[in-house]
Amino acid sequence: MRTSALQIEHLMVNYEKSCILFDICLQVPQGQLVAILGPNGAGKTTFLKSTLGLLKPLSGKVSFLGDSFKKMRSQIAYMPQRDSIDWDFPMSVLDLVLMGCYGRLGLFRRPSKSHRAEAMHCLEKVGMQNYSSRQINQLSGGQKQRIFIARALMQKATLFFMDEPFSGVDQSSEQIIMNTLQELKSQGKTIFVVHHDLAQVQRSFDWVILLNHSLVAAGAVADVFTEELIERAYGKKQQLFDQASQLVTTKTQGYCAK
Repeated sequence: MRTSALQIEHLMVNYEKSCILFDICLQVPQGQLVAILGPNGAGKTTFLKSTLGLLKPLSGKVSFLGDSFKKMRSQIAYMPQRDSIDWDFPMSVLDLVLMGCYGRLGLFRRPSKSHRAEAMHCLEKVGMQNYSSRQINQLSGGQKQRIFIARALMQKATLFFMDEPFSGVDQSSEQIIMNTLQELKSQGKTIFVVHHDLAQVQRSFDWVILLNHSLVAAGAVADVFTEELIERAYGKKQQLFDQASQLVTTKTQGYCAK
């Protein structure tokens, strides 16, 4: 049996006196494109950050491909929410993407010509090669997300954790990002995506984690993305359930990956 890409045992996270995540236990197999779903305030970003050690949990054990984060750090790429970055910082698009190789270089080595060529190749994959010298604060929302993806590609990771990569993007950027994620999956990578668009889940993802402070369900889309479980995660909001009901009864076509 293959080692799970991610295994979490009894993860609990508190903020002051409030419980944000309660007793999360799950396993995710390798090579999946995983949607992390739940209503606003359900703890999705906290889930990512505590899984990666960016927030200290109250309790719990997390392993990546059977090892600790410390041992697997070089194989893990994290893409935070776009608004967590200071976009006014004087940095070019190419400089930001090159940051993806710093973990391989160490403290005292600078990127070489080959690294810069590699970064340009990553930018080409997301259609941003012509913006390499532009300051990062001169980009649109979709363009910013695409260079974030390029930086993640530069890390040459095995596991990718992305917090709302589709937030505020135009349709063209959405398609490019999804194609890139599908390509990573075809290479055997495992990608975790905090996501909000329920209409995209069936046609684009393989695995779902449904959260609302505790784990509602985790599993293959066909097993977990059901009206009953969505109701348990989101609560009874008529507009949402009208949409959810349509999603689970209507067969949809997926994106065309490269």
